[in-house]
Amino acid sequence: PGSVLVIDDIHWDKLETQLPTSTPTSIPSASPSLSFSPSIYACGDLMSNGDAEDGHIRSWEPYMASMGVIAPGHDDSKYAFRVVNRKRWKSGITASLSPRYCLQSGSFWRVSFKARIVDSAGNGLNCDPTERSYTDCPLVVLVIQKNIGDDVNMIIRDHHMDWEPNNWNTFTGYLTITPEMAIGAKSYKVTYAGGARDAILILDDIAWATSSEIPSETPTGAPTDLPTESHSLLPTQSPSFTPTSSPSGNPTVNPTVDGCYDMIHDGSAENGDVSGWTHVIENMSVGVYFPGYRGSSYAISVGGKNTWADGVRKNITPVTCIEEGQFWRVSFNARLYNEADGRRVDCDASFGEYTDCPLVWLRAIDDNKNTFNLILRDNSMVPDDNGWMSFKSYFTATSDMLGTGLSLLTLDFAGGPAGAVLLLDDITMTRSTPFPTTTPTNAPSVSPSGGPSVGPTPFHPSNPPTGNPTVLPTTSPSLNPTIEPCRHLINNGDFEIGDISGWSTTEQSDAEVSFSGYGDSAYAMKSFNRGRWTDGPKYEISPLSCLTENELFYISFKTKMTDVNGVGLACDSSVLAYQDCPLIILDITREDGSVKQKYIRDNGMAWDVNGWNTFGAYLEVTPRMMQSTTSIKVTFAGAPPGAILYLDNITWLLPHTYVPSLNPTSNPTAAPSTSPTSLPTLSPSMGPTQDACEQMIKDGDAEMGQIVTTRWKAHSSDIDIVAPGHGESGYAYKAYNRWKWNNGLERVISPTRCLAEGTYWNVKFDVKLYNEATGEGVDCDPSIENYTDCPLVWARLVGTNGKRSDVILRDHDMAWDPANWNTFVSHITITPDMVVNGIESVGVVFAGGPPGSIILLDDVLWFTTTDMPTSRPSVVPSSSPSSSPSITGSAIPTASPSSSPTGIPTSSPTGAPTSLPTVSPTNLHSILPSSDPTAVPSVVPTNAPSASPTGDQCVDMMRDLNADTGDMSKVEPFVGKLGLSSPGYGGSNYAYKAYDRWSETSGMKMNLLPLKCLTEGTTWFVNFKVKLEDGTTGDGVSCDPSDAESTGCPYVWLRVVKTTGQTFDVNIRDDNVEWDPENWNSFRGHVTITPDFGPNIKTIHTIFTGGPLGSVLLLDNLSWTPTTGIPTATPTGVPTTFPTLAHSILPTVSPTDVPTMTPTISHSIVPTSSPTNVPTAGPSELPTEAPTQNPSSEPCGNMMIDENGESSDPLSGWKAVGSQLELSSPGYGNTGHAYKTFNRWSWRDGVEHDLGPLRCLEEGTTWIVSFKARLEDEATGEGLYCDSSVDEYTDCPLVWLRVIKTNGERSDMVLRDNDMVWNADGWNTFKTHVAITNEFLGTGLKYVRPIFAGGRTGSALFLDDFMWIPE
Repeated sequence: PGSVLVIDDIHWDKLETQLPTSTPTSIPSASPSLSFSPSIYACGDLMSNGDAEDGHIRSWEPYMASMGVIAPGHDDSKYAFRVVNRKRWKSGITASLSPRYCLQSGSFWRVSFKARIVDSAGNGLNCDPTERSYTDCPLVVLVIQKNIGDDVNMIIRDHHMDWEPNNWNTFTGYLTITPEMAIGAKSYKVTYAGGARDAILILDDIAWATSSEIPSETPTGAPTDLPTESHSLLPTQSPSFTPTSSPSGNPTVNPTVDGCYDMIHDGSAENGDVSGWTHVIENMSVGVYFPGYRGSSYAISVGGKNTWADGVRKNITPVTCIEEGQFWRVSFNARLYNEADGRRVDCDASFGEYTDCPLVWLRAIDDNKNTFNLILRDNSMVPDDNGWMSFKSYFTATSDMLGTGLSLLTLDFAGGPAGAVLLLDDITMTRSTPFPTTTPTNAPSVSPSGGPSVGPTPFHPSNPPTGNPTVLPTTSPSLNPTIEPCRHLINNGDFEIGDISGWSTTEQSDAEVSFSGYGDSAYAMKSFNRGRWTDGPKYEISPLSCLTENELFYISFKTKMTDVNGVGLACDSSVLAYQDCPLIILDITREDGSVKQKYIRDNGMAWDVNGWNTFGAYLEVTPRMMQSTTSIKVTFAGAPPGAILYLDNITWLLPHTYVPSLNPTSNPTAAPSTSPTSLPTLSPSMGPTQDACEQMIKDGDAEMGQIVTTRWKAHSSDIDIVAPGHGESGYAYKAYNRWKWNNGLERVISPTRCLAEGTYWNVKFDVKLYNEATGEGVDCDPSIENYTDCPLVWARLVGTNGKRSDVILRDHDMAWDPANWNTFVSHITITPDMVVNGIESVGVVFAGGPPGSIILLDDVLWFTTTDMPTSRPSVVPSSSPSSSPSITGSAIPTASPSSSPTGIPTSSPTGAPTSLPTVSPTNLHSILPSSDPTAVPSVVPTNAPSASPTGDQCVDMMRDLNADTGDMSKVEPFVGKLGLSSPGYGGSNYAYKAYDRWSETSGMKMNLLPLKCLTEGTTWFVNFKVKLEDGTTGDGVSCDPSDAESTGCPYVWLRVVKTTGQTFDVNIRDDNVEWDPENWNSFRGHVTITPDFGPNIKTIHTIFTGGPLGSVLLLDNLSWTPTTGIPTATPTGVPTTFPTLAHSILPTVSPTDVPTMTPTISHSIVPTSSPTNVPTAGPSELPTEAPTQNPSSEPCGNMMIDENGESSDPLSGWKAVGSQLELSSPGYGNTGHAYKTFNRWSWRDGVEHDLGPLRCLEEGTTWIVSFKARLEDEATGEGLYCDSSVDEYTDCPLVWLRVIKTNGERSDMVLRDNDMVWNADGWNTFKTHVAITNEFLGTGLKYVRPIFAGGRTGSALFLDDFMWIPE
């Protein structure tokens, strides 16, 4: 606003499509012409400001150099770009290719520019473009950052450039976007570089355009000549790029490729410019931060936050793009850190109405100045190792939002506590998949009896439906006679009948009709003479049978407040427990006459003092809420005493109701088509009055248009909503980024009381699989007995005793069509072993399909019937198998060395428990044992520890923790600091003191020893004395131990690490402690060693934590003792005397391997986390003698040559990977040298060394991998801190192991040392193990190359004293 726009030389030209007659070698010669997606023509030139004619460097930024403009440019144009202070050939100017959706797989691009290279005096410099891997001539570096897999780095050169040192030269290169490049691409960054160090590079007329010409030579974009620093070797041609004839006539523009596709064009701040963003309030700082997400150049930085609502604002233009009914997606990456000390700030996005995590506040103002507000949250966000969170949320442009015509639309990117800095990157607001053009058959566009119009518009808090989305025509009223009273649970909520009939008031208030309603309607309700903030109008919900357990309702109304003189009143709804803003009070009356109150607030409600405001909130009906309930009355209250409260358009709606048909063959055509047609007879009524146990998944058809994250969760994948769904319905669920068969969507089945012993359940859904790379349907064969490449259901039932039962449901009779939707039908019976002591939780994962495939899911049903079919029986073992196989990743050795280490089975299972029952039907489900099959070896090694340990070592496993002596050798700080405090409990000398705790898990850490005491079935008391103090004032801190999920009170976090690298967590709490903030408190917890712990434990980290951030945790008198002394034999079950023990005694990650399948997956890219199919560590207890086949004699000692940099040729055998390598002095222990790797721009960058001789790596051998390391900031030389306890860290040193087989197959694994104690100012010892398995060896080893890497971007890594030696 206020700027002057000057425009000249406007052209809109049709691209030439005439093709040369020659065919390049990189394009299949069978077809002499090219084909483009029509949308490519709409993309034109992706390079903005490529000619510098506006006299500045807009859209560009220097890379390891300085830049500006110079006059004149090429061909006497006004300007060109000038790049100086270049220290490397890579130094140049960089920009992002945008929009990136133009870079479709198979698209063909021409890269061109004019260039000169001169010295500081302006003299032209020569170069030889014919040199195969030149760097002294101009070139282009393309970096594709990926959401899936490794980033792609490639160089484009022009070997046919005629170079004249004193003139302008023309660079022309070509590039085909291959599927490997396009899949999961997050951004395309291009750098124009080349030329000798300190040479000045001058560039002009830079273009990146769609190409219809075919060069006569091999396109230079095919990266056949990558330098050593390039990690990704791409094919020289795109195998899927099949040229066809060019389109004739005017091209058809893809409707999604237009100016309205992505409404935020500067969301990555890669040019360092934030001029298009404004702060929400004064005195805030908005700038750029280096580096951005995943090492990008910049992120947007928002500081000076005083409340969660403070953030950065974006005006969305043009508002004409926002049309009613459109579905929009808002996404970004975000991180929070403390502005005062730079510490990372964590938050819990799973809390429904959070404010301490990043969110978006949408405001829309129409032509009449009416304001619409909406808060967007993502309850599925989780931080990565660096604290970055990926946010995704959706909204629908509704009539309420657009009002009389949209005048202004703003998005405030906010959230996070006061004092935090919010970092934002990759911000987008994109239109989602277009709605279907025809009305879905299961969503009639005309409702019966003149009711509201119902279409495929998704439900959203901003768009409460005005009718039941699946209402049936009145031609069949008998289908569900009970649903009509439940459609609107509050009648006369708009008061347009001119009175307030049906309403009452609290004792200290009055109510009457007001003659001015919302939106110029005739009436509203006025509440006055209010003596308290809790006073207001009341309404009784009837019938109560409509409030079905686990159903989700949406409550909304319009409201405003004034004083007695009619002056508008302000309120702040962001206060979590506000009283001065409108709210809802539920009075829930029980059979015994007691009344329980529940408060419902809208903390995201934006308030207009002088206008109407929108309140909206969800309510989930819980079993506890409805237990013995006789009535529920709703009071609309809030506002100060004496204030006048106006209310209008009050609704209490089901956002979605599933109504199956009684008789599918006789329904009218407008009825939903998703009703089951081949299942046993359903009960005639499935409406809100139906028993909650009959249909336990009520949002299985996705027609809400959004994911309710309290019900649906991603299981090792990403999940989304797509349109259209099955049968051209509005929506379906989508799971993608799936890299194992058991990745997919997880649904919680509730209430668990329905799953009684002997009950029989039907599972039905419609499903599609397609390839994420090509979009083609995926074929599969359901008739295979234990298939994993077809859709299946993995049910995980957890008992109240902590025991878990896993059942795989398959449909072997499913007729599979890869191009269309398919119907899955299966069944499960709840058996006695599943319900011992009751079921605590049930999680169902909808999965199956090959790695990399996308699964679409719709019309999901989990329901019970009285008819039990005989064709598809549920097969469940009557008892747990007597022995279960030991699984290490997916690599199961077929043979073991003659002297097996402890914890490695001497014989290998074939993939299924040997004791599964034999069943006759051919249509079998794969059944998992009722306990975790990954934990118990089928053969116990002869030197395993005794199952019944005795002696003093097991009497108290914390007997050595004695703060009174001042000894801290057995404990260490965890994400904070640790010291001693005096006096301790009871006047003793000392207690342990954990302070500077700025993470929810900060505290004191120790390791439990000896592990052999922890035999399966034993139960242990965990006791200690504890206090919490304010870190600033020293005052006692209160907490509520009764909140079982809170981290505000002390608790014990067990991190169990297996020798396979797998981990799981157990939280031990004391819910019964009576907390006294001013005195010591006694913590009494207990834990039972379940089969999940298993015999192959590497270590158990015990972390004493809990309490508010910044508080001091004082600990004394710690003990870990058995409940009944030392057992003489392993108990047969969990002690029944502790029924309340079951506090999260379950893995936080799902078992990645089950005995019924061991698919071999060869990764062609390096995973960002430690691969689960390869063991990353050896067993916890190894034999005292090496196996006889272990070649322990030379030269199979240390397989690292020049391991310490002290030889005459110390760099021989070493190679820099994505970095530079040199010797540094002194080395570890003040020796002569160490290795230094620098100029590192990814955690993967480091130094590489071949292992040899490879004959030493025999199956069954175990090797120690060790070295010394330290990290420094490359710019300042200061030591860097890292936290190795993070499971899949990348900021600490690690080993990226690349294994190439003789058949060309490649596998990768990442080795980490999570027990490494890190000193930022000194050398640190890395040590881990790797076991050589049959899968590791494969067909034979060609070479094994460990890359020593890790550490944040821009750090220098120092390494010394490498060892790779046999255990």
